[in-house]
This record gives sequence, C-alpha cells and structure tokens, in this order.
Amino acid sequence: MPDPREVFEHPGGHWDFLTTSADTDFEGQYFDRKEAGRVGQNGCVSSSTLTGVLEQVTECIWGKGSEDTVGEFVREKSRRFWA
Repeated sequence: MPDPREVFEHPGGHWDFLTTSADTDFEGQYFDRKEAGRVGQNGCVSSSTLTGVLEQVTECIWGKGSEDTVGEFVREKSRRFWA
C-alpha cells in the first residue's frame, strides 16, 4: 500500500491505485472506498451532490485523524483544502 500522505499530496501519481476496479486492491488500514455521488441524467454531478461528497470525505478524514499521526496530517491538509 502506498503512503497515505503521498497519495493525498500527489494523487495523479497514484491514479492506478485510486481507480483500481477491485476493492481488495485498494482498501486497507488507511484507505476505504466511499461512493462519491452519482452522475445525473444530464451527465453532470450537481453542486449539492458535490457538497455532500466533501462533507463525507471531511467526516471520514476527521474520524481517522483522531486515531494516528497520518490521519492528523491528512485532516489538517483537508481543512485547508476544503476551506
């Protein structure tokens, strides 16, 4: 598994990992898949759906942040990113 900090800071370099089709190749101690909203009939994702996704991701990062230092790092980065 790649380092969560590295994936967070450089997602493009880990695109194959992030988009792997098998959950077993992705999920582990630091990574968990969540549904990120569905595309509407018009082929777009609504702003309210994206807001919901941001809230879910932030909640997940905050929960993990209370458990270890990697989570705290990602939580702090996400706070700045989503602000």
